[in-house]
This record gives sequence, C-alpha cells and structure tokens, in this order.
Amino acid sequence: MQRNWLVGTLGTLACVAAFVAPANGYTPPELPWANCSGNIAADRTVIEVDELPEEGATVTVGTPVTFSAPSAAPVTFSVASLPTLLGSPDIDRGLAQPQPAPGGAIDHMQVFTSSQAASTPGTVYWQASFSAAEVPECAGLLSGLITVPPRILKVEPAPSPPSESPPPALSAAISKTQAGPRQVSFDVSCSTSCTGTATYVVSAARRHRRSRKSALGFGPWKVAIANAAGGVQQFTHRYAGATLRKLTHLAQEGDVLEIHITSTVTGADGSTTAAHKTTRLY
Repeated sequence: MQRNWLVGTLGTLACVAAFVAPANGYTPPELPWANCSGNIAADRTVIEVDELPEEGATVTVGTPVTFSAPSAAPVTFSVASLPTLLGSPDIDRGLAQPQPAPGGAIDHMQVFTSSQAASTPGTVYWQASFSAAEVPECAGLLSGLITVPPRILKVEPAPSPPSESPPPALSAAISKTQAGPRQVSFDVSCSTSCTGTATYVVSAARRHRRSRKSALGFGPWKVAIANAAGGVQQFTHRYAGATLRKLTHLAQEGDVLEIHITSTVTGADGSTTAAHKTTRLY
C-alpha cells in the first residue's frame, strides 16, 4: 500500500511539473517535488540496469554470493525462496556497504555479501530496495520504500569429487632365476603391496626315464613388499654341507635336476595369487 501511494504521488508530482511552462522566456526554478521524483526514477533505473549478479546467474551451493548496485542512497538486498516472500525474506536480508565505484564513474557501489543465499541447491529470488528518504533530493519530502524488480539466482549442487581409479589387481611373478652348483637366486615381484612366502623344490629325474626321485624342499622365506605401487624382492639361497653333497651326487649320476619355485602372496585388499617358475639346476 505504501509503495502504491508513493508511486501515485510521484506520478502526480510529474504531472504538476509538466504543467509548469515557461512564459515570456522565463524559466521557473525546478520544483522540489519534481526534482525528487526525477532522481528516484533515475536511481531505480540505474540499479535495475547495473545490479549484480545478472538475471539467472549460477553459483555453487555453499559459496558466498555478493550482491551489488550503484547508488548514492543505501541499498538493502533481500533473498527469498519465493518472490512473494521478498517482503519478509526467509533466506537473508542485509544493508549493503558503500564502496568506491570502479573507475570513479559514480559516487558509490553498494555491496552486500550473503553467506546464506546459496545454502541450498535450487532457485532463489533476490531484490534490491532503497528508501526515498535517503535520496538527497527527497529529504523531508518522501519516505517510502522503492523496490527494483526481483531477479533469479540459480544455486547448483557442488560438483562430485573425481572418482578414484580402482587399485590395480594383484599379480605376482618370478623372474631373474639363476641356478648354479652352489646357490639359487630369483626375484619375486608384485603389482601392489603384498605379503606372503616364497619356496622352491629341487627334484631329480633319470635321463630317458619317467621315474622321479624324492624332492628336496627349501624355504619358506617371507615376502613383504610395502609399496602400494608394487615392487620386487630378491632371494638367494646357498647350498652347504649335506645338501650340497647330495645335489652334487645326483648330478654326477646323470640325473636331471629341476627347480620348481612358488610364491604365494596376499594383497592389501585380501586377494591372493601365486606365481610359479621351473628351471634346471644344472
């Protein structure tokens, strides 16, 4: 009701000013009411054209939103979930603070930063307003509230964090196998961190026969690769004493000595795999 009364009053003032025509070359001084009316209309138009954010602007939920408008008079910004609630906003309302305008084009830029405007994803409505009594040319003449048409602000959900690549599947391998008369060496590698054991068995078989003698087992040795990207662990086992004498005797009898290496490991995710490698001793 107050705003309608003010608009009607301003219209009447404009009409009165229109009927005051110069006579005999005489230009009468501008009436205070007409000067007030013109400045209110000008201020309202400047705010409507240059206020920010722009209509339909998009922000991310949870980020502060800065509202601004050029005006010599103090400006209040209201933010609501519905345009009908802007008179009593349910999200935020605040009096802007004057700041120097960029480039000095106008006296002040009225700025208000809201931490509530983008608190929930969806569409919100905001509106700038100022009091006619704060317009210098209207001091003592008018005191109504001047509002600018509301604008829409779109609040988008926060972007989803980038999905993490699944860890590589656990795999194991045995490589760099070297078997000699006195020692065996080999590498165990895992594609991820792993723990487990490594063993090997020496078996003897008669040349040109299918019979196989009892095997000699060695190990187990602990496998422990802590690097999440995997790694390699080296093993070396030397023969001595009775073991060396037995292997030497088997070789002298013409037996074929084979080494069967096995490593069983478990990854950080609980998966288990095994690697195998067979080679001749000598």
